[in-house]
Amino acid sequence: MTSTALVSIMPMAAYAGPADTIIDNGEVIGDDPLEQNESLTVSAGAISATFENSAASLTIGAGNAITLGDGLGDTLTLSVETDGTSALQTLTFDSVITTDPGTTNNANTLTINLFEAAGAGTGDIATTNFNGTVVAEPGDSITINVGEGDANFGGVANVADINFAGDGTVEFSNANGALTGNVTTTAGNGTGTLDLSNAGFTNIIGDIGASGAALKLIKLNGSDQLGLSTNNNSIFATTIEVGDAGGATAISAGTTVADIRFTGSANGELSFVKTNAILTGDVTTATDGVGTLRLGSNQTVTGNIGASGAALAGLQFDGFSDGTVIDGDVFAQTITIASTATSTLAGATNVGNINFTADGEIVLNGNLTGNVTTGTNGTGTLNLSNAATQTITGFVGTSTNGLLSVELNNDTITGAVFATSIETAGTTIFKNNVTTTNALTTAAGGTVVFDSTFGDNVINGTVDAVAGVTDATMNVTGSTNAEFNGVIGGSQAFNTLNILNTGPTIFNEDVSATTINASAGTKTFDGIVTATNFNASAGTTTFNTSNSIGTLAITNGALVSHTGNGLVGEASGATETVLVTGTNSSWTSGGDIRVGGSGNGTLTIADGGTVSVDAGFDNLDIAVLAGSTGTLNIGAALGSTAVGAGTLNAATLAFGAGTGTLNFNHTETSYDFDAAITGTGTINQVSGVTNLTGDASGFTGTTNVSGGTLNVDNVHGTLMNVSGATLQTTDALLLDGTDLAISSGGTVQSNGTGTGGIGSNASSTGSASVTGAGSSLVMAGGLVVGGDNASSGTLTISAGGTVQSSANSVIGLNATSTGAVTVTGPNSSWTNTGNLTVGDQGDATLIISDGGTVSSLNGLITGNNASTSSATVTGADSAWTIAGDLTIGDNGAGIGSKTGTLTIADGGVVNVNSGSGTTHLAKNSDIGGILNIGAAAGDTAVAAGTLNAATLAFGDGIGTLNFKHTGTNYNFDAAITMSGVNTFATINHVAGVTNLTADSSGFAGDTIVNGGTLNITNKLGGAIVNIGDTSGSNGTVNVSGAAANWTTNNILRVGKNGTGTLTIADGGTVTNGSGSIGLNASSNGTVTVTGPGSSWTNT
Repeated sequence: MTSTALVSIMPMAAYAGPADTIIDNGEVIGDDPLEQNESLTVSAGAISATFENSAASLTIGAGNAITLGDGLGDTLTLSVETDGTSALQTLTFDSVITTDPGTTNNANTLTINLFEAAGAGTGDIATTNFNGTVVAEPGDSITINVGEGDANFGGVANVADINFAGDGTVEFSNANGALTGNVTTTAGNGTGTLDLSNAGFTNIIGDIGASGAALKLIKLNGSDQLGLSTNNNSIFATTIEVGDAGGATAISAGTTVADIRFTGSANGELSFVKTNAILTGDVTTATDGVGTLRLGSNQTVTGNIGASGAALAGLQFDGFSDGTVIDGDVFAQTITIASTATSTLAGATNVGNINFTADGEIVLNGNLTGNVTTGTNGTGTLNLSNAATQTITGFVGTSTNGLLSVELNNDTITGAVFATSIETAGTTIFKNNVTTTNALTTAAGGTVVFDSTFGDNVINGTVDAVAGVTDATMNVTGSTNAEFNGVIGGSQAFNTLNILNTGPTIFNEDVSATTINASAGTKTFDGIVTATNFNASAGTTTFNTSNSIGTLAITNGALVSHTGNGLVGEASGATETVLVTGTNSSWTSGGDIRVGGSGNGTLTIADGGTVSVDAGFDNLDIAVLAGSTGTLNIGAALGSTAVGAGTLNAATLAFGAGTGTLNFNHTETSYDFDAAITGTGTINQVSGVTNLTGDASGFTGTTNVSGGTLNVDNVHGTLMNVSGATLQTTDALLLDGTDLAISSGGTVQSNGTGTGGIGSNASSTGSASVTGAGSSLVMAGGLVVGGDNASSGTLTISAGGTVQSSANSVIGLNATSTGAVTVTGPNSSWTNTGNLTVGDQGDATLIISDGGTVSSLNGLITGNNASTSSATVTGADSAWTIAGDLTIGDNGAGIGSKTGTLTIADGGVVNVNSGSGTTHLAKNSDIGGILNIGAAAGDTAVAAGTLNAATLAFGDGIGTLNFKHTGTNYNFDAAITMSGVNTFATINHVAGVTNLTADSSGFAGDTIVNGGTLNITNKLGGAIVNIGDTSGSNGTVNVSGAAANWTTNNILRVGKNGTGTLTIADGGTVTNGSGSIGLNASSNGTVTVTGPGSSWTNT
């Protein structure tokens, strides 16, 4: 049977007989010590030896034997006691002490007491030497009770128990054996010393101490072992000391409650080998760099390992399964991971170098001062993934042997890092080079920081966010060089990349992030940059390839450049923006810049920012392809508050086939835009004073001027809107292919003293509208509306708009040109300081209506060639005021080749030299001139207007004066005369009641009255007169009053083909060549001559 160790103190009854007496079960069997080669065999009972002389010694010689008999259940107590007051100096057993040899499982018990005798004795045995072997046969047990002295065992075998009855020492010297029992103390907690430091191999299998009854000290050395790995032993001691002899000392106990201290000067070693073992206590060393602690599987150390200035030589993890944890701080020169399990350093401070000799994992919950290495590339995992803030002061891996994995969370590594993969969370800071074979990844909400403050950083390998993570951040900080040789955000883009390094930062591969913030320092991107937002707020940024950036913001003096073309909104469906703002902020492109290639692009240059396109030699292309949109803002965007302007340094701003816009919304008082402008787009002048100094003749789009002032050499494009703002041209305004709209108080100032034109060049078209109070077109020279051949121009002045011309103006200048001007509405006006010609050689129309006014030096309707021109003045307060004379029809080139018409209706007024001037009608030969009072002959009668002139003079052409109005008492006050010699002059009265009040005796043309009533109250001359000339007509002429005289030199017919009535009354007289009444069939004629002095004379 297997004996069980039991440590106890067994007091013995003292023998009262003579000294040096040996008793067997109460029987005196001898009074001399056992001598050499003698033996003592007892079957049961007790053997005791007492000594009165405290200084005496007792020796049981070598070769003798103390043997417990072979009876079943025999019990032997061997007591060696002193009854003096001082210790026995030495007790020596040179003999073998054994239970029944050769007999097993008799359950015999041997107890050895080594302490003071009962009764008067108080002294201990100072030293007991067991030079022989103490053997408990299987099934038997030996218990040794030790007092205050020392017990030194040369060898043991299956000894059951050792008990400390006092604060004594049990020492195993050069013994090889096993203590199968327990080691206890009954002398109080922290008493008894178990010393194995001088032994060979000693295995103490049982428990050592107990909770509340711990040993004071256990000394280990060599290859000793405490506990049995198959048992759940426990060890309780104040201190366990480990010496420096060779071999590995092992503790196989399940629970060890003790402080462990390495005391040697060389490297002693202590191993905890039992799975799930717990060490409660600190592990220290007396000498810095001495002692190695080896831990196994799933073990726990609750205390500290080493101390500052007294680090262990080594700490090694040998376990084959996970879970070994050191709760306290660790100070060890080398921490070796020699297993594939996961071990944890949970303390706040860890000092020492970690080395992986196997592909295991070490978890750090605190700081590490030291390096982390591995003996084989791609092995070992360093895990700092708990949420605590930790620092590794040293490097991790080497360039030849990198770790398999590094897992970080809120940590800082000051040395270089080499690993197959690196996982980060929280805020992780790298202060040196980083090399990964696979990738460095950052978890959700994490921030990875590369800090070059203390030296250059080179980052080799891919740096990504974890797949699916959209809120990871990468920061580049420091003040020296930082170089990234792998893809950034390739598999999963970072949410934010902050480049804060004040030194140079180089990205040699592609970079992807939702937002990139680049501040001080020099940033170089050699790969493709993909970002929703890129904010360059300081320093210099260089792009060496094409990029995909949603919004690029260059601010605070930042410099951004790239070697190729700048593409903003290049891809179909893409929407991208560039902002360059702030003094010295600049974007420099090595090639063209395309804003809106196939997608949507916006470029804003503001507050002193500069965009330079290949040093000003290349183009800025806007909205290149159909379906794209492109916008260039100088200052702010439309709808935003104006800010300072920036500068575009480009040869040409070229609008493409898409929808392109150039916005000027700035606060400058004189801003020069030097680039040429071509293509079809929109220019919006919103705020500030803008000078278009480049060649814009190739621009074919729309210009809107809604605020501030736009100064141009001339107007270009198809449409220009000036609303509440000012457009100024250096040259005379030319609207060739351009429609100009001035509204809401807008002003266009044409500063060129030459003649401006609306549709002025051959085959061109142009229009201008000036609408609203305060809206104005001011010409420093004259104005042509419809200029060269085949051109067409239109001018509309309405709702209080005004036009001022400072020289002669023409509507329809050259042959085959057409021009039309409308001035309508109260306070709408066209003021000409020179002559106004309506139809010089082209067709022209002037309409003055609803209170509109026109003024000129002289007025001319129709000039040369085969065209027709007309002017209409209609509506109350509508007026054409002419300082000189008015000519209707002039300079014809053939009969009927050109006709000028003036219609004055509905209260409209034509003032000719304030009523004292002359209106010429068909002034020259081969020209037609028509003056309509009311409506034209073929139109419906309307209310009459007024010709305020002294004379209406028919010239050598074909002139016609039509009265077709609705007035019942209309006075025509101008004298009708002849300034020419031909007879193609006609007064044609169609409707209304008209009173000829002036002396028109100089008129030599025909008079036809086919409708209404013509009252002659003064003199009228003429040739042929037909009253009721045409079939169905019905005309009336009254010649009434003594001053009324109608004298013609040809026939007078009253009812030629229609109905005619002539009444001569109250002294009126009519004289003609021949006369007829009712000339033709179905005609009717009536002549009445009544009143004194009235007469009709036919010569």
